[in-house]
Amino acid sequence: MAFLVKKRGKLSYYYEGEDPVLSAMVVEEQPDGDLRIHFSGLTGGHSATKVLQLDSVTTMEPAIEVPLVFRCWEHWLREAGICQSIAEIDFIEIHAFGAQPKSPSPLSDPTGYRKEQERVRAEYAKAYRNFF
Repeated sequence: MAFLVKKRGKLSYYYEGEDPVLSAMVVEEQPDGDLRIHFSGLTGGHSATKVLQLDSVTTMEPAIEVPLVFRCWEHWLREAGICQSIAEIDFIEIHAFGAQPKSPSPLSDPTGYRKEQERVRAEYAKAYRNFF
């Protein structure tokens, strides 16, 4: 589905659907012609599966999920006609977060939950570091 674009001053909002809640991307034109691009946050699980039309959903595997997030952003950049590769843009700042473990339950297995939480956090940090 092609993006719909709403322009307001120096901002362009790229979104899908008739009545969007959020934009996939907001692009701010800078006085020197550069673009400041704000991507919406998404997961490498269900969100990436939908955006990239994948056959399977990946969960709790940061080494797979993080590259999927960047592939989604690259897809949006191409769809918007901004560039062909995410390698063509410079990342100034990324606000990333790691998902909370789906299991075990923190109530029935607090030690196991904490161990899984530590694993997931470490793997998300490594996946983001390794992407660049």
